[in-house]
Amino acid sequence: MQPPAALNEARLHHESADEPAGRTVLMVGASVRAAAQSASAGGYRVVGIDQFGDRDAVAACDEFALLDDVDRVAELLSRYAETPLIQVGGLSGIQDWLGTHPVARPRLSPSIEIQEQLADPNVLRKLANESGFSFPQTLEANPLALEAVDDPPKGAIPTGRWLYKPRSGSGGIGIQWLDRPRPEKDGWIQRWVAGRSFGATLLVRPGLSQLLGVCRSTFHRISAADESVYPFVYGGSFGPIACDPVACNPVACNPVACDPGLADRLISLGHSIRDASGLAGLCNVDFLVDRNQTPWLIEINPRWSGSSELVERGREIPSLLALAINQKKLFQTDSPHRDAVLKKVVFASVGFRFRLEPVVDGLPPAVQIADIPAEGTEILAGWPVCSLIGNPSDVVRASRKIGRRFAILSGQKLPFVVETTPITSPDAI
Repeated sequence: MQPPAALNEARLHHESADEPAGRTVLMVGASVRAAAQSASAGGYRVVGIDQFGDRDAVAACDEFALLDDVDRVAELLSRYAETPLIQVGGLSGIQDWLGTHPVARPRLSPSIEIQEQLADPNVLRKLANESGFSFPQTLEANPLALEAVDDPPKGAIPTGRWLYKPRSGSGGIGIQWLDRPRPEKDGWIQRWVAGRSFGATLLVRPGLSQLLGVCRSTFHRISAADESVYPFVYGGSFGPIACDPVACNPVACNPVACDPGLADRLISLGHSIRDASGLAGLCNVDFLVDRNQTPWLIEINPRWSGSSELVERGREIPSLLALAINQKKLFQTDSPHRDAVLKKVVFASVGFRFRLEPVVDGLPPAVQIADIPAEGTEILAGWPVCSLIGNPSDVVRASRKIGRRFAILSGQKLPFVVETTPITSPDAI
């Protein structure tokens, strides 16, 4: 992985001096890489537990365990019994994991209760109404609701496309069009709204709701082994995009997201989230803006998210996670943000065994490769392989190049092209 650019700490002012070194943070997630790097930059010892064990995730941690390594996880939870356990990113199956490690449940932050509350469509609808957002009609996926969608009573159910959303999941896995055959799973059905997708990073605590940044969200379509198709898998982010039109670069920013009224609504939403749930820390809000510039609340994720590292980078914050843990407010001078960058998750179109050297050979120095699998990892077709971060055009060119390397590693003779359309502006994402 390319080392991150040096951060200018002189541009930041905090409410109090940094705490002494030697602090430890225990974190769990599907991937802890970016959050672990942030915590380490903030002076924390990091004990990480995640699903993949990517080489840069392990390197960012002082100690590490895979989620399914029951004995190693139990040993770490026991040895760090007084250390809070911070969830970073979504984690499908968190309830099952907590069932295996019940001592972790009362220490998890944010708590399962807060996570479930902020995933409840009834709560989301109330928070949206309080903050000036719309919220798509959402119904429990039971036979009566499915019948009503198929044959709606006049005026009762809007026409149009519907989505199935599982009650728990991460990164868009499990979200699919509500087509036949119907999903035989517990979840929700939600009316689809066309628009551009964004993710906002907020810092909330008593008396504070601070908007740290907004990023565009991109998605990727994958097909599962059971032939299910998931068209809304997280594919990356572009940002941060300024929400202040005075500071907005019209080339790098999306005018829709630079509406100061939208920033005010997001800040208001942060206060409502805090008042309703008691959350203290980072919060990611997924929303979209339709063609009428109406903002729609989609999800609230009370934790570090996939775009958090772009916000940290763009705001030149030495450690966003430390800022949240220490419950400080960020004060920043009028110095400009760094340019918005693209984070692109690269998926495998073919199966192969991962080797780092041929994949990264010749990549532009300005492109950071992250979430790097361990040498020799077997990659299945459709799986995410790694992430690329940098200038959009450079990232697209790099993704093409390593896509061809994947094909070579798989034994294919013809080069495989990952991306065919260059990205030159946010509108192309």
